[in-house]
Amino acid sequence: MRTRQTDWLAIIQAEHIQQIEHIEKALNASVILAKLNADGTFAQVNDFFCEISKYSSSELIGAPYTLLRSGFHPSNFFTKIRQTLNQGELWTGDICHRAKDGTLYWTKTTFVPILKDHLLKHIMTVQTDITDMKNIDMLKEIAYYDDLTGLANFRKFKMDFSALQHASKPLPHMCSLMLFSLKDYKLTMKRFGLSNAQTFLQEVAKRLREISEKFDYTVFKLEEEQFLIFLPHTHQSNEYEHIIHEIYRSFRQPILIQGHYFKAEPIIGIIHFPEHAQTFDLLLDRLALTSSYAEKQSDRKVAIYHAQMEEEHKYFLLLESALRRALERDDLELHYQPKIDLYHHQVEGVEALSRWYDPTFKQVPPNVFIPLAERRGFINDLGEWSLRIAAERAKLWNANLDRNLIVAVNISPTHFIQPNFLDQLFQVLEKTKVNPKHLQLEITEDVVMEKSVEMHTTLKTITDIGISLAIDDFGTGYSSFGMLNTFPIDSLKIDRSFVTNIQNDAKKAAILEVMIKLGHALKLDVVIEGIENEEELAILQPFAPKFAQGYYFCKPLPANEFERFIQKK
Repeated sequence: MRTRQTDWLAIIQAEHIQQIEHIEKALNASVILAKLNADGTFAQVNDFFCEISKYSSSELIGAPYTLLRSGFHPSNFFTKIRQTLNQGELWTGDICHRAKDGTLYWTKTTFVPILKDHLLKHIMTVQTDITDMKNIDMLKEIAYYDDLTGLANFRKFKMDFSALQHASKPLPHMCSLMLFSLKDYKLTMKRFGLSNAQTFLQEVAKRLREISEKFDYTVFKLEEEQFLIFLPHTHQSNEYEHIIHEIYRSFRQPILIQGHYFKAEPIIGIIHFPEHAQTFDLLLDRLALTSSYAEKQSDRKVAIYHAQMEEEHKYFLLLESALRRALERDDLELHYQPKIDLYHHQVEGVEALSRWYDPTFKQVPPNVFIPLAERRGFINDLGEWSLRIAAERAKLWNANLDRNLIVAVNISPTHFIQPNFLDQLFQVLEKTKVNPKHLQLEITEDVVMEKSVEMHTTLKTITDIGISLAIDDFGTGYSSFGMLNTFPIDSLKIDRSFVTNIQNDAKKAAILEVMIKLGHALKLDVVIEGIENEEELAILQPFAPKFAQGYYFCKPLPANEFERFIQKK
């Protein structure tokens, strides 16, 4: 009887041993197992651990776990794991390892602390291979997210929009889109370099993301400086007005990057679906059109789509073609407005101003065709033409009118920062043979704000050859008198906004007086622009400005009329 019981026990034990062997074999084949010492070195590893890590057990035993460190995780990643284990707590998460042959692999990892007398004695680690899953996730990340800002990209927006519309059939889901872009971003990139411009975009994305947390919308990153704000739930006017207000409030503060102040001026086009467009492609086309329309606004650059924009778009396309033809044929002309020396009551200089009359479009204002040339990429041609014609006039008048006239030319910031600007300027001087001392370049405050060595070198090169420099529309930007002292500037032209209605604004008069005195203290010529009547001149004269311009003295005149005007003077 006892023998029979012994036989049965032996059979049962044998079967258990066999089951245990099967379980161990299954674990070895599918689960990555290891036992670590308290110091983090390997004590035991199973076959699968060796297979996936490409290290033999003899290479692993006694080696630190950091042997497998991939460099993917932050430097404190494993320190935090260790802190968790020292407290006797499990740690579970995804870890990227580096195998012996350099390849990376991912595991879903659990570390189990084995304590003795409240001290860490060993660590058991159980892992499963999730490399394929992670690779898929990373491919999705690459496919659907912008690498620079971390925001979802256009491909992701298209997918989300399609899913939303499909779920709301048979009627389309009402929603709104805002196309957010930045005025003068390309100018910023050229002026400050690609690296700073990318940091600038990252800060823009951060601010938009922070605003999105206050409202129920998603931000997508499109091309270059463009962002898409998607409001999938409503397009009530009070809703997006709150968002626009918050955007402008956030971007009112310039962005400081490596000592440079970046001014981010938003341009926002708004469109409602399906009210303004019934298909996805039409929605995007009209959104881009609305953004372009918003860019042309003088104050807050915001626009909501309306049908009239289609006609205006066609108008500007035709206007652009006509302007290109006018440049090719030299059909534009310069008008000249004298600068008056108030101390000696004589014409001291003249400002050249572009004018364009077209048989179809009639008289096109400069504030229409110059921004058009900037937006469409041929401002350099327009600027070179202005320089050449002004230089020819400066040479002719100083030779024939027995005058020492300085002809000033406005230079667009977009044109001025071009790498070939100086080459273009030297070519004009060579072709016209004008005395450089008879030319002045008027640049904006935004250009002078640039503190780079390259910009300072460009300005100094210009003044070294004898051409003087003036800051146009001074007082409307971010520059300061302290900054002007570091640049080779000869003249300040105080913006006309400080003169307009000065007779009814004592504060404006006080500011103007201080600006004139500070300009003179820095030994700069100060020109007051926009004097329209005798009353304005009478208020200004006690401040002792030396130079003035405006319709009170003379409007801009064609070249032949200006010659008659100056001969009379």
